[in-house]
Amino acid sequence: MIHYFCGHRGCGKNYLASQITESVPIETIDTGSIIREAYKRFNTNNSSFKEWMEENEKKYGENFSNMLISKIANVKKEKDYIVIGYRSIEGIQYFNKYSGIIDYQIYFIDGDYDLFRKNYNQREKTNISKEEYEEIVKVEETMGIDKIKKFVLNNQDKGKYYFKKQNDDMIYQDVIREIKERIIEEER
Repeated sequence: MIHYFCGHRGCGKNYLASQITESVPIETIDTGSIIREAYKRFNTNNSSFKEWMEENEKKYGENFSNMLISKIANVKKEKDYIVIGYRSIEGIQYFNKYSGIIDYQIYFIDGDYDLFRKNYNQREKTNISKEEYEEIVKVEETMGIDKIKKFVLNNQDKGKYYFKKQNDDMIYQDVIREIKERIIEEER
């Protein structure tokens, strides 16, 4: 089963995954890390990231990043994974189709953008302004993150929606319980 952790930057996806992997034997795949590593490795023209993506989308099609993530991740259908970072439902659907995944759950973490900005600043050791964070949110919205949210809200059998007002372990407790139950059920 694939457990997708989705939400805006700073919402706690990576933290949630790291907490879960401490108590459950499950591999984490970070789509952003995969793309950044591929850019470093295969960018032979010293192009900017945006230019590199545009060049490869022209060459390989609009699903270039989804194809790249799917190939590099190389998931096995019989294993459980946490996948972090998708910003579009189309990306999730491509990954599922490419990997032959039928059983999946999307956990969407929404919430207080000021809290997310604070978390992002702390993680990245930066100090972006409220306006700069709002620009990040707008870019993620153009990528399709709101479609993931809408999908989760309309498909509760495949998604769970959380609204985070503070940094606490409430979401973690719910998600870890659900993942542990699924893994135990699969082992039977």
